[in-house]
Amino acid sequence: MQLNENPNEDFLIGALIELSTELKKVDIKCIVGGGFAQHIRAKYFTAKISPRYKFRILQRTTKDIDFFLTSDLITKSEDIESVKGIVQKLNYKVVTKYFQYSKQIMVGEQIKEVGLDILTEPPKSSDIDKVRMNKPPRVRPINVKEFHAFQHNEAKGLEKYLIKVSDFVDEKDKDKFENVYIPSAIQFIIMKLFAFRDRVDDELKDFGRHHAFDIFSTIVSMTEYDWANYERKIEFYDSVLTEEAHTIVEKYFSDSEKLGVLRIRENKIYKNLSHTYDEHLNLFLEDLATLFGV
Repeated sequence: MQLNENPNEDFLIGALIELSTELKKVDIKCIVGGGFAQHIRAKYFTAKISPRYKFRILQRTTKDIDFFLTSDLITKSEDIESVKGIVQKLNYKVVTKYFQYSKQIMVGEQIKEVGLDILTEPPKSSDIDKVRMNKPPRVRPINVKEFHAFQHNEAKGLEKYLIKVSDFVDEKDKDKFENVYIPSAIQFIIMKLFAFRDRVDDELKDFGRHHAFDIFSTIVSMTEYDWANYERKIEFYDSVLTEEAHTIVEKYFSDSEKLGVLRIRENKIYKNLSHTYDEHLNLFLEDLATLFGV
């Protein structure tokens, strides 16, 4: 059983606790996605994973916190002004106007950089008059200036089946994760399938290899809770999203010769433990097919 000792973990966890604590003061959930959410799941979750897999997955390192807003929150000017104020209070500076931020902190004698990306699920169609949308797909409430969220259509339904991290970690870790949430495994896989599809031919994005590996790592890390609830979760998510996810799985991950599987095996983390992962690759393909009816 091996886990990646992420050199960024300590200061990122510290930055996460700092952010989630401030958000709790204004009754806003700190929803974390991306590679950091996967790191939290792999490193801290104590729930049993499927007995089909005899290892805990390695996770890629990251230096970013992907902070997700919900469809309700992105329409509320007062709440978004609160989020904007917290980002400023915590000394994050604009990198990309106005949804990517970063700050430098001292870790021992080293300067480390923490990235903060503001993301959102799409606003509800009934609330579309409450927001302004720009290209690329950035969203903000109509009365908020100089603060945006990058819209992810495949995050639709995000809040319905959020996982409260403190419910799945050791007692000693519950306090620090009290206001931290991550997407359900199914939601995360859907988002990663779309991300892989969009980057599979992009050399500048490493041909989507890390997204393909994230799909692999999520499947093999799914807990008994994830599996017990996957059918009703898939039924809940937008049918257009799940149908497209089915198509992506069929095209790229339906057998060991498909391009998506090749991209998994090309991933650096996978290659470092390929002797272990290869033995479980067919099980992964079976489980992914089960989830999306392929």
